[in-house]
Amino acid sequence: MAAKRRYADRHVGKRTAHVALHNAVRDGRIAKKPCLVCETTERVQGHHFDYSRPLDVVWLCAQHHSAFHKIEREIQRMEAKAA
Repeated sequence: MAAKRRYADRHVGKRTAHVALHNAVRDGRIAKKPCLVCETTERVQGHHFDYSRPLDVVWLCAQHHSAFHKIEREIQRMEAKAA
């Protein structure tokens, strides 16, 4: 639990966006959509491109969401190396 608290304290904007999206889905204001890549409806997660827009997400299954973040991290490493 302490690790979750530290993460939330370090990433307030991310946490706020995640909670807002979760609440909107829970309250029926937003419906989860199928994965943008494979169209499954299993374990679908919202991916934020901009945490200041918490309800503006792309829906990805857990597998593709993880793969997206892996690619994103690799691009960031390459950009840092090139700078």
